[in-house]
Amino acid sequence: MIREAIVEDAEDLLDLFELLDRETEFLLFEPGERQTTLEQQRRRLEHFRDSSAQVMFVCLDGEADGVNVVGFCVGSSDVLARTQHTVHCVIALAQAHTGKGNGSALMLSLQAWAVERGFHRLELTVVAHNHIAIRLYKSLGFASEGVKRDAVKLDDEFVDELMMAKII
Repeated sequence: MIREAIVEDAEDLLDLFELLDRETEFLLFEPGERQTTLEQQRRRLEHFRDSSAQVMFVCLDGEADGVNVVGFCVGSSDVLARTQHTVHCVIALAQAHTGKGNGSALMLSLQAWAVERGFHRLELTVVAHNHIAIRLYKSLGFASEGVKRDAVKLDDEFVDELMMAKII
């Protein structure tokens, strides 16, 4: 199930972030680096709730003990007049929930939100060797727009990021 995040998701999101930081190198945080408190996460979710320029969608797993958050997608736009038509996207799923259509569902929810609000462009960056994510983005109509060389440092190695976008 995909829905907009609510303040009550704060604890589940923190648990998800901790899991993601341990199981993937494709996000920016190293394990243990993220220091977000429960109160800070609640305030972020309140901000999303009250914003017309930012949103967070969550993917819920109803098969676990209770319902818990297993993925998220964030969209945020700029306040500057010349770039406020663009929504920057960030998405992540727990590895156990990839390959099941959850990533597509999250991104399509974000796209529908953006279209409803009159945005014109979705954009994101992805580590160049994250072939599964790149395949997902291409299947949703994103195109590569360039390379940010040595943009991320993983295990003492610099890696490129692809810039991708979709006009909606």
